[in-house]
Amino acid sequence: MSKINRPGFPNSNGSTDFVELYAGIGYVVSKWEHLMTRVFALHSQLSTGDMVSNLPTYSSLGNSRQQMSATQNVIDFRLNEFQNARSADRPCTLALTEELKRRNKSMFGRISNFAKKRNKVVHGQIQNGRFTKNENGKTTEYSGLYVTSSLYSQTQLNLWDGKDYFYSGKELFDIGSNLETCRSDFNQLGDDVLRFLREIDGKAAVAW
Repeated sequence: MSKINRPGFPNSNGSTDFVELYAGIGYVVSKWEHLMTRVFALHSQLSTGDMVSNLPTYSSLGNSRQQMSATQNVIDFRLNEFQNARSADRPCTLALTEELKRRNKSMFGRISNFAKKRNKVVHGQIQNGRFTKNENGKTTEYSGLYVTSSLYSQTQLNLWDGKDYFYSGKELFDIGSNLETCRSDFNQLGDDVLRFLREIDGKAAVAW
């Protein structure tokens, strides 16, 4: 185990088992894909009405950041479409429209933050190290196995938040669990948007 001199500092001792870290990486990747599938499903429901016909267009958008932006935009577009055409005869729904738009913006800001963490996990490497910090006369030392930035991914840190990172197995599983919570909240947003738009048009809600 090498003593490492680099910017950043862990939040706790690392893992003692490589398997825990590999499982944690897989958990984060899987939960991220679950979330992205729901983003795709909502984009499809609001654009073409089904995922099969929407897949070529959605896939052509590029990476997940562009797909998320397109989904956020189509939600706003549909809500603005109502606001411009129908709000005059339904003033009581104007506040709800604005609330859904606020939630939409907040949700995709939250997902974007998770995207940064996901990128760190999948572009990192497992490293065994010992870290010591002396601050205000107190010495703190952590050691163990972490997912941290490789020399390659360090060149990309400015695309995320400019900071080094050290994820233990527990922290990886925490990220995965938080992604699952985010997916549940996104599902609720999608349900509320679709219910609102279909009720306005006098249609029954649909499963997506």
